[in-house]
Amino acid sequence: MANTKYKLLDTPAQVEAAEADMRVKLGIPDSKGTLKYAEQVMVDNPEHAEYGRFIFPVMLEGSWKSVQHFDASELVDFDPNWAKPVEESE
Repeated sequence: MANTKYKLLDTPAQVEAAEADMRVKLGIPDSKGTLKYAEQVMVDNPEHAEYGRFIFPVMLEGSWKSVQHFDASELVDFDPNWAKPVEESE
């Protein structure tokens, strides 16, 4: 995940718009079978300050590099606490 930053979005519609924008800018779908840039993922840990927001990946390098299309000041590092903790079974 070192090659990825994230933008936090407020609504599913914002995620869909960002996804559509990246598909156009990156030429997706492509001849290799790529159909999507990113899946819609929500911060589902109710204890997290960003609970209910959506995590949109921003690639820093590689074939799907997209960082140039975002304001760097709005990007954050991965936070493992975005996910709801797994309850241990007794």
